[in-house]
Amino acid sequence: MKPTLILIISLVIFSHGTFAQERKEKSRFDGGYWGVVLEHPDAKKVTVETDIPFRTEGSRSLHFDAYLPLGIGQDEVRPTVVFLNGIGDQPNQPGLKQEAVYSSWARLIAAHGYVAITMESEVNRIEDSFVALFRYLDQSGAKHHVDTRAIGTHALSANCREVASYLMSTKAYPGIKAAVLYYGQMPAGPYRTDLPVMFVVAALDIREDNYSHLWTEVLRNKSPWTITIANGMPHAFDAFSDTEVSKRMIMTTISFWNNQLGPVPASSSPPSKERSIVAAGYEDSEKMLRLMREWMSEHPDTKDASALSIYAGALVNVKEFAEAEKYLKRSISLDPSNQGNYLNMTVICYALGNLKEAVKQLALYEKNSTPEGFTYGYIANRLFDINKFREAAENYERAISFPNPHTFLYYNLACCYAMLGEKDKAFRNLYKAAERKFGDKVGYEADEKLKSLHTDPKWAELMGNLP
Repeated sequence: MKPTLILIISLVIFSHGTFAQERKEKSRFDGGYWGVVLEHPDAKKVTVETDIPFRTEGSRSLHFDAYLPLGIGQDEVRPTVVFLNGIGDQPNQPGLKQEAVYSSWARLIAAHGYVAITMESEVNRIEDSFVALFRYLDQSGAKHHVDTRAIGTHALSANCREVASYLMSTKAYPGIKAAVLYYGQMPAGPYRTDLPVMFVVAALDIREDNYSHLWTEVLRNKSPWTITIANGMPHAFDAFSDTEVSKRMIMTTISFWNNQLGPVPASSSPPSKERSIVAAGYEDSEKMLRLMREWMSEHPDTKDASALSIYAGALVNVKEFAEAEKYLKRSISLDPSNQGNYLNMTVICYALGNLKEAVKQLALYEKNSTPEGFTYGYIANRLFDINKFREAAENYERAISFPNPHTFLYYNLACCYAMLGEKDKAFRNLYKAAERKFGDKVGYEADEKLKSLHTDPKWAELMGNLP
């Protein structure tokens, strides 16, 4: 039998196959016999409210069990982890919530201070079952100590696909703040950008490209996922592998719940404008400039050289070169050691037409720093953006003289030479960009800076080498 077929059969057995048997009859060789391998001294002491109805209309009633931590107050609510049933239960047969792995996981979560819920769902109406459960919790969850503002969902194995589809949809309950998915398969994206997810892959489940789409979707959507591999572990390791690796992964999962559902310690000091400005520099240049303008208006006589340098750099970004020069000179007078200031002064001087001073500022940088490709690439890119093509070309040439230059440098250099009317140099660098797989035919043909090359016979030859 092929390994893939074994995996599929095991997955079905673990999630579906032996419900027809009563729990007391299960063999130790039955996957449904085994509970979670990590123990907690309070797990057997938690209170369990069983068979609470949450949907009574339709062809069958659905129920959930609530596991309550020790010492919970009469009117107290706690963050809650809901173990979603994404495969459904057959009528008149023991349900998923009665399986050892789910009841033991729920006890473990409750032993760590959370409310845990296991549920029934109706086959072929999985999403409706989820919607009904969360509708009930929204209306009556406080009676069962559920904090509806801090809910996490947990799914195992074959449950993951339906659970993930629900979580990524507009029907997902807004009180769900995080999710854990164990060794299952994911539907195609898009994945949400506002839902932290911990996805645990059993290493022995990995074959060919069955998980290759995950990172692609996560990165494409910038989703806040943690994808981790249970090293050397088989499918359903949390129930089947009584090992340190398995237990540590379960502990990591509980830490995830603590981080996502637990309280965040309050700061000992009020929010800092300066910290916000530093953060904005890595996320939104327009926001950073706006915040920096506000800060400078409040501190017009500042002696903070770093503040002046940051403000000047932000002004360079928006091409306010004369204003940037004023603040950068103040920064340099206060702290001549900041080498980045000399790079920006080089750009400013080029932009303002002061070529002699630009050469001087660059020499000051080179005197006290070890130049690298980035040094000249930075200057060249700034000059390229303001159509200083001759000066940009000179610095691109310097940048590509260093080992392993970025491919786009050749392309930009070619654009400079095309704008300067130096076609041979332009084609030489375009060929280098094309050889290094930069860009495509559509992009090259649409670039206005390359229009002057279209009538040259070399252009058709170049286009033949592009995808």
